Amino acid sequence: MLHLSRLFFIGASLVIPGWSATVFDILLDTSSLGGSNGGIYFQFAGGLNPDPANVTVTNFLFSGPGALSVTAPLTNGGVSGTLPATVTLNNSTALNDYTHLLSFGTGIAFRVTFNLPLILSGSSGSVFAFGLTADDGLTPLLTSDPEGFMGRLSYNTSGQFAADLLSPQASLLGSQVPEPSATSLLAAPLVLIALRRRFKK
Repeated sequence: MLHLSRLFFIGASLVIPGWSATVFDILLDTSSLGGSNGGIYFQFAGGLNPDPANVTVTNFLFSGPGALSVTAPLTNGGVSGTLPATVTLNNSTALNDYTHLLSFGTGIAFRVTFNLPLILSGSSGSVFAFGLTADDGLTPLLTSDPEGFMGRLSYNTSGQFAADLLSPQASLLGSQVPEPSATSLLAAPLVLIALRRRFKK
């Protein structure tokens, strides 16, 4: 794995006809877990009769000495792909989730992109949630949330987004909602800079 100081990227988001993308950059401080084994968990759930939508998790980065397990991830529902490449979660069933075992370094960063219809007509929005687990893939870490999440990103039937951080170790580094029917080039994300500054060896 390349050292983070050698990595850089610029995120590009294209709003295609009939769809729009909303982007969040997330940073998890795992310095208290460094050197131990555990997992990362993503869930995308729709309510009653939501508009079809999906979430992609991209730009997944570790600060050393973290590493993903070679064991295949556990998935359920409308999920495809695998870290560190793109993971896509659809709200096609009641529960769509992804768990990947790993060894913790001092930090984890990733980008979450919501892809929604421009016109929403469903009866509910959807919620993307994320968290860390022990090496059993189940026991929550670094949160006191009853459901075990470190954060939730959600939108309602009006297309309004809300970010609910449930752990002091979770940070929202930035978000951007592109204008409808336009191509948006996102500024270089803050994820890499934050990882390098916060989690230097």
